[in-house]
Amino acid sequence: MSFEWLKSLIVTTDLLNQSDLTRIEKTCLEAVLIDRLNNKEIAEDLEVTPERIRQINERAIFKLSTFLRRSPKVCMRWQILSRKTMRSKNV
Repeated sequence: MSFEWLKSLIVTTDLLNQSDLTRIEKTCLEAVLIDRLNNKEIAEDLEVTPERIRQINERAIFKLSTFLRRSPKVCMRWQILSRKTMRSKNV
């Protein structure tokens, strides 16, 4: 099994901890992190329960939608992405 995804997850998490990132960058990185945690194989390897993934998703969708309402012109791309994500997950 390749551990490239784990390296990527660690890099993403490390980036989120940097204080010099803008809110937009952090929000986008959080979306990437959520996407990776939603991968079933990764979640099982990290022993993340389905309930925990649901909680993470709810929080991420709320944070992302709140942020996008405040900056619609800057993040039009992310609005489209979040709508597609919510539709595909029937949220």
